[in-house]
Amino acid sequence: MTFYESARTIAGQLQRGLGRGAREASDAETVYACVRRDFRWWWSIDERAVYLARLIRDLGLSAEPLTDRLHAADPDEENNEFTNTLEVLEVLGRAGVDGVVDEVRRYVIEGSRGWEVLQVVSREWPVEHWEDLRPPVDGPAAPKSAVPPGDPAVPPGDPAVPPGDEERETADPDRWNRLLFAAAHGDESDVPLLLDGIAWLDTRAGDRCGYDRLVDGLARIGGPGTAGVPKLLRRLWFTPHSYERASYLRAYLALDPDGAESGLREGLWDCEGDVRLLAVQRVRLSPRIRERLVYLRDDPIETPDVRDAAAARLAP
Repeated sequence: MTFYESARTIAGQLQRGLGRGAREASDAETVYACVRRDFRWWWSIDERAVYLARLIRDLGLSAEPLTDRLHAADPDEENNEFTNTLEVLEVLGRAGVDGVVDEVRRYVIEGSRGWEVLQVVSREWPVEHWEDLRPPVDGPAAPKSAVPPGDPAVPPGDPAVPPGDEERETADPDRWNRLLFAAAHGDESDVPLLLDGIAWLDTRAGDRCGYDRLVDGLARIGGPGTAGVPKLLRRLWFTPHSYERASYLRAYLALDPDGAESGLREGLWDCEGDVRLLAVQRVRLSPRIRERLVYLRDDPIETPDVRDAAAARLAP
């Protein structure tokens, strides 16, 4: 089980991809440590690459430790070091950080996983950064199952079955199915059931997912029975399973719009693109917030939908 520092510490906040950590981070080693060890709860779903690359760039840190580890013969596979490092370097290269493109190109030519690296960077980098690398790896030595450069990534695992669902169904299939049905179709009479479901998830050692689906149901139902949900959301906000934070923020907006404001402000620095998008769309404008929106609008490594939303909020 992955170990997390306390969410009261900068290290713990960075490990969880929280906006407050990005606002306060200054120590290079703490940032690099989050690249060497992938702290995402689900590597294929939770986002960190833009978050970590932005920290490295904005703090003026060198990308050399990352490129060195990419070339290392023994990356820490147990902690997903190679893939995490590659994803961060892809973003840094796209942002034009000095030396990154050259080092990644060198790895494609010399490294044992060059084809994998080329697949990743070819999806986002300008074609002139990688097109000339295709001939050396596009012959018989290339894995037949690989996705050709420039093609969309192969999606992880069946997307219709969110991570963790199979384990919960194995543990108590009837209970989990009842909870999902209540979340999607229930009414105010089902609020106690959903709250009990969240308490049940709390008792499952090592389980950090599924809360979002129950929270979505509570936000949809609303009413007096959900009055205590915002307090619950303040606890869930610190989840390492950052994919779920967008649901928590939407629920806050539905159940306690005024109380959601601090989450919206923090969300402008969050690791999850959906959280940043929601924050850009709904945060109250102030001089400092406008300054952050300008930053997001103009940052080449930000996602297109967040940049467009920031531009829309800043328009006269």
